[in-house]
Amino acid sequence: MTWLRQSLPTGSQRSMNTLNRLNLTELRTFPNPPAIVTNVSAAVLVLLSPPGRIPKDRSWKAAKVVMSKVDDFLQALVNFDKEHVPEATVRVVRDDYLSDPEFNPEFVRLKSSAAAGLCAWVINIIRFHEVFCMVEVKRMCLSQANADLTEAAEKLEVIRKKLAELDNSLDTLTQAFERATSEKLRCQDEVNCTNKTIELANRLVKGLESENVRWAHSVAQYHEQEETLCGDVLLTAAFISYAGSFSKKYRHELLENLWRPFLRSQKVPIPMTEGLDPVSMLTDDATIAKWNNEGLPGDKMSTENATILTNCERWPLLIDPQLQGIKWIKSRYGNGLRVISLGEKGYVDVIEQAVVTGDPVLIENLEETVDPVLDPLLGRHTIKKGRCIKVGDKECFFHPSFRLILHTKLANPHYKPEIQAQTTLINFTVTRDGLEDQLLAQVVNLERPDLEHLKSELTKQQNTFKIELKQLEDELLTRLSAAESNFLGDNVLVEKLETTKTHSRRNR
Repeated sequence: MTWLRQSLPTGSQRSMNTLNRLNLTELRTFPNPPAIVTNVSAAVLVLLSPPGRIPKDRSWKAAKVVMSKVDDFLQALVNFDKEHVPEATVRVVRDDYLSDPEFNPEFVRLKSSAAAGLCAWVINIIRFHEVFCMVEVKRMCLSQANADLTEAAEKLEVIRKKLAELDNSLDTLTQAFERATSEKLRCQDEVNCTNKTIELANRLVKGLESENVRWAHSVAQYHEQEETLCGDVLLTAAFISYAGSFSKKYRHELLENLWRPFLRSQKVPIPMTEGLDPVSMLTDDATIAKWNNEGLPGDKMSTENATILTNCERWPLLIDPQLQGIKWIKSRYGNGLRVISLGEKGYVDVIEQAVVTGDPVLIENLEETVDPVLDPLLGRHTIKKGRCIKVGDKECFFHPSFRLILHTKLANPHYKPEIQAQTTLINFTVTRDGLEDQLLAQVVNLERPDLEHLKSELTKQQNTFKIELKQLEDELLTRLSAAESNFLGDNVLVEKLETTKTHSRRNR
């Protein structure tokens, strides 16, 4: 009865453990047992009755007769055919006895231990029948599914053999097709490559036709400049070093009336380009256009000042009473510029950090005297083989990218000779021409703001074109110089050439 015990709750198992000869003999001796015990015995009579026959006499007397032979009765319980219980029998037991809430082994055990075991047996037989009915259907379905699976597997095997034959044929045909397709694609690629090369060659020849004239002219100019290069560089270096503090009139006088005659009067005259503009030696239209977009005034004096500032080796000191130079500086460097004033709290710490990180520093509103703390920085008195410099009481790492810009609003400052020797003075005072242009712009802005806005937009657009053209020309020359023997496959080179031509025509 192991299967019966495994399907019962713990209380029911304890009750079934009482099913032995002694307890059943004791149960038979009950002359008038409780009603629940009579119900249990009646349910047992129904289950043990022959199939299809529901006993009408289910009294205690009839039950005692069945239990008269205890050993046979126990054997009948153990060998009960629980898999073939008629539905009518199950229905009677379920409706007449199991529906009674007192039909419970725990409750019955209070009346009789043997009756509790029989109660658990009845409950488990009915429960087993219910589960068996559900499982039997699934067993039948499983059996049918296995039969179907076997049949399908046999058909599948036949199909697989046929498929293997077809696959072998397909592989052979596929390999032949792939070889033919590969050969076709190779020929097509060769055709496309040849057509592309021809197209690029035509575009390249067409593009270089117009560039040839301009480049030939530039090469001729470079050959001429080779002879005058030394004198041009000498004159430009002198202009950068010494002309910055003077006004436009005196700069012209220095160049034309002093320096040029002096260089020509030497025993061995130094050749120079006639009418050389030092600005043209150090910058180009694209750079000047970029400065103008950043807010630099468009007059020649301002262009010269910007050229000196960006090329001088010493720290630049701007004489800028109208604040035009400082406005351009702040726009040029943007948020990376550290702006300080001497005497403000913590300005030395700001300089120390900028020296280490390589950020530019602008000291504005400078008076005629400079804090001695800055003397080592102004004179670039580096230590430890140029790697460090002293700022205040600290030795700081001197970043190669660090740049110091000094600024004063004084119109006519008088600095000590050592300050002038340590810095490059640049006179940003507004010239007559520059002031006229600005006043004219103000008048036009008041009377015809639409024209002034159009002029501003056209100027910015023209400057942008110059910058883009210079960048495209530089990139084009770089690609041409780096190109290998056969550069007809360089599509980017041809596109850059065409773009350069388009911008060049637009710039004209």
